[in-house]
Amino acid sequence: YSKGDGVAEDEYEAVRWLREAADQNYADAQCDLGSMYLRKNLPTAAAKWYRKAADNGNSKAQYNLGHMYANGQGVEKDSAEALKWYSKAAGQGYADAQYNLGVMHGAGKGVPQNFAEAVKWYLKAAEQGVADAQYNLGNQYAYGQGVKEDSAEAVKWWRKAADQGHAAAQHNLRIAYGNGIEVSLKQEKTIPLELPATKKTGLPENCRRLTHQEAEYLRSQGVDPSPVTYNTNTSSYWRPLTTAEADWYRSQGIDPTGFTVGLNITA
Repeated sequence: YSKGDGVAEDEYEAVRWLREAADQNYADAQCDLGSMYLRKNLPTAAAKWYRKAADNGNSKAQYNLGHMYANGQGVEKDSAEALKWYSKAAGQGYADAQYNLGVMHGAGKGVPQNFAEAVKWYLKAAEQGVADAQYNLGNQYAYGQGVKEDSAEAVKWWRKAADQGHAAAQHNLRIAYGNGIEVSLKQEKTIPLELPATKKTGLPENCRRLTHQEAEYLRSQGVDPSPVTYNTNTSSYWRPLTTAEADWYRSQGIDPTGFTVGLNITA
């Protein structure tokens, strides 16, 4: 009834049948009923049904109830309660709850600040594809918060978020490659990134071809060495943009003429 699937759409009938199931302690119906009330801007009623579903182990409801406590929506704002319900949902593998739990541990909301614990939950969410978690995990590696500082790991996770269109991650990647951050080809086999650093150089002036050893190493890492050159002025390796990369810059209103991508080659 709520979607008009096989019958005429009728929200009142949808609520009636959801309520029938919810009153029988069916957790999914209780959660859906909470969401319906929330869409109608009735947060107190939404919180009531989310709580019933959450008490019955519904991870989505646990997450939603945690979110309501975190924002004081339909309930009094309470970071400790938010943490409690996020933890329950996260323990069941609910990715968004894992990310929010990481945020709370990192910020010290409802719990003493603990970067290592934040990293633990960011990683769980990041592995499930949550772009914000991938971005934050990259930041933890970049600044050595809760983990040993590791620029290659930072770039790895920023790239995953950037691939999903995460603007801040894309920005961090451009800065990282623009600053010549040290990234091992053993770990970054598909470099350069789809969103490379905007940096101009004097190619082909002051450049030389790769040695046989350098080319073989690149091939062993799955990188085509044919467009790569060595700039003797900057003591660094570069290659021109691909067509796709150039097209991306044009889509952003940037003329890519003369842009190249720096590669930090470390064995």
